[in-house]
Amino acid sequence: MSTEVVKAQNALNSISSGKAINNDEFVHMWANTNWGELLQPAPLSISVIGSILVLAASTDDFSLVTERRVDDWKFAKYPESFKTSLEQVVGDSFEAFSTAHAEMENIQNASAQMPGEIRTAVMTILKASPKEVEVYLPGQLEGVRTLAEICSKSALRCETGFNNLTGLLQELILACSNKRGDSEQKKGKMKLELQVLKTQLKHQKQRLENTERTHETMQKAFVEAEEGFKRAADSIPTGWGAVGMQVVEAYVDMAKTATSVAANCAVNVPLHVMGMVQGGAKIETRSSGASPSVTAARSGATANSTAMSAASTSDDESLASLSTISAYIATIKGLLDGGEDGKPEFERIRSDQVANGGAWVEAGLNVQIKSISSRTNHPWTSRIHPIVTESLDIIVNMRKAAGSLQGHSASSEELKKTYLSRALQVEQDLEKLKAERNLILQQSSISAHGPATPVPGQRMSDAAASRSLEAARIKVDETRAHLVGSREAFERSSIRLEEGQKEVGRTVVSMTTLKLESMTLEQMIPILVKAVQSFKTLRTQFSQITQFFNSITSLINVVLVPSVARWVKTMEDARSLGGVSISDFTRQLIYTQMMMPLKISMLAEKISATYMTVSTKYIMPSLREVGQIQSSSAGVSKEERRAYIGKLTRVKDKVGQQAIQSSKEILQLVANEQKQFVSSIDERLNVIMTAVKPVLAIEDEIPGRFVEVTYAHVKCVDEAKGKEMSENGIYKKFDVNSDDIM
Repeated sequence: MSTEVVKAQNALNSISSGKAINNDEFVHMWANTNWGELLQPAPLSISVIGSILVLAASTDDFSLVTERRVDDWKFAKYPESFKTSLEQVVGDSFEAFSTAHAEMENIQNASAQMPGEIRTAVMTILKASPKEVEVYLPGQLEGVRTLAEICSKSALRCETGFNNLTGLLQELILACSNKRGDSEQKKGKMKLELQVLKTQLKHQKQRLENTERTHETMQKAFVEAEEGFKRAADSIPTGWGAVGMQVVEAYVDMAKTATSVAANCAVNVPLHVMGMVQGGAKIETRSSGASPSVTAARSGATANSTAMSAASTSDDESLASLSTISAYIATIKGLLDGGEDGKPEFERIRSDQVANGGAWVEAGLNVQIKSISSRTNHPWTSRIHPIVTESLDIIVNMRKAAGSLQGHSASSEELKKTYLSRALQVEQDLEKLKAERNLILQQSSISAHGPATPVPGQRMSDAAASRSLEAARIKVDETRAHLVGSREAFERSSIRLEEGQKEVGRTVVSMTTLKLESMTLEQMIPILVKAVQSFKTLRTQFSQITQFFNSITSLINVVLVPSVARWVKTMEDARSLGGVSISDFTRQLIYTQMMMPLKISMLAEKISATYMTVSTKYIMPSLREVGQIQSSSAGVSKEERRAYIGKLTRVKDKVGQQAIQSSKEILQLVANEQKQFVSSIDERLNVIMTAVKPVLAIEDEIPGRFVEVTYAHVKCVDEAKGKEMSENGIYKKFDVNSDDIM
């Protein structure tokens, strides 16, 4: 049976190259990124700018300075003139979009270079001697950091432009509100929005500090993985190859999860802590062996999902510990059936020596309990705590029972019957949590094949081999479910984008048909409000891109560069576990860390390329038309002024028609993107099944427990994004007679 395990591992290796796993995780991120919000404001923005240009020429002028002093104005350069301020909106819009076009091109070029720089660093990590790592890796990391800083500064310049433009528009709306005598309650929200904008850029430092704190937590997880590996290498007995393999994988997973948390915070996707989907499962009672805490956790589990903020989930260190706990549970099972003829290994269960099995598991679970007991108010820890408590209860009582039994056949059956079913139930609970965690963090259940991928030994008990094969099946099935879930998420996202774009298109049509020359102040405000909503959406997206690259520079500054000396020292350690040396394990951890900037650079390149397509085809040509007419003279006489307004109106109408057409073409772009995405998922699923189905006897139908968790997650995220979209003003019906300020 050991031969089958070797074949299974080889099959997994064939589908888990670094490129394949990184692409899987990029797909999960892309499916859950609000990339459409960089497209949809484009036609609306174009139409708004054309309308504001006509308003500026045709409206009667008045001073914005009423209850406020001139020096109170932060964004409006000419608050004494409404007409001039409207012209400033058009000019600043042109500047903001021109800046965005140039800077997004810089981001596209720099992010496209990052994978090559990262691959060079990865080859050093995987192939070079410790001395070469010490000499070359810092410079290679500096190359990645330099590109990330270029992107970060470019994104910040884009964000700043739209931040200032949004502030200017909000000042104009507030001034209009003052002019028409709106109530303080109506003006209150706008004043609050302005205050937020004025302090927006001050938050850059705070955002960077938050990112650095996340990476400090990540650094802590990597150090713990290294130290845990060393402890396990000293503690796990010779001949426990299967346990050693699982422990190695657990510590690699710990490091990978810490990296995924950091990446997830960077892309700023809403994180959802899912309820444990138990369906109609029978609730365990104390008489069946489950501890009260686990019984309570199961009985309280529902299919309902609870939305949590990114911050509350990202600082829960327990996320990284799931696979380590899983390794302890697997060891408990190995102690119960890993002996001769599938009997318990009584000597290893009873022994008080930490390096001899049962004591190692008990000590490890005690460390876990101490670690998480102070964090039970965290969402994930509160669900993990009862599982660890139950696991510790099993090993403690199992060791006591083994001490009083003699090891004959009846005793073996009694011990297995009492504790194996409990261990299996805890394992199932934990597998569900791991599946949820991987969905939330958008990470693959399979780690990239690398220097720390364990090589199965030729001597392995049938029970251990069977568990290894089942673990491989679980990884494959969860991976398939996750890919199918991403396909479903992208399809739902495309539907939302289509519906949103249709609403934007209707707004553009409505604005295009407006007669702007005779507009009242009350009718101007909804147009300015739409402009605010459109530019605010763009500002948010550029803010996210800034955070992408801040996370990469923080990773390099906080985690990677300070760790090189420690890694070099660790690479010279001769100990090994599960056939993996500490040197190779350390290389795998560094390799894992480099996955994060690679995924983010791929995501940023994709987003910037998509934006450049829209900007080149739709935004910049229309802006140039507006710029040409704006630079011409309005004249002095009434006839000249009337002719000028007529020219502006014709340009506005032309720009409006271009906006309507761009809205339709963006819909087609979304449809084409969906086809390509679905095709890539289907191709990947086919590659996986072709490689592993003959070896692992994988069923075509994905097991229900993974489907259930996956679709609950997809539904939860879809509902959250739908709510977010419904609250975004660019998708709300446009009404020129609306009395609502925001």
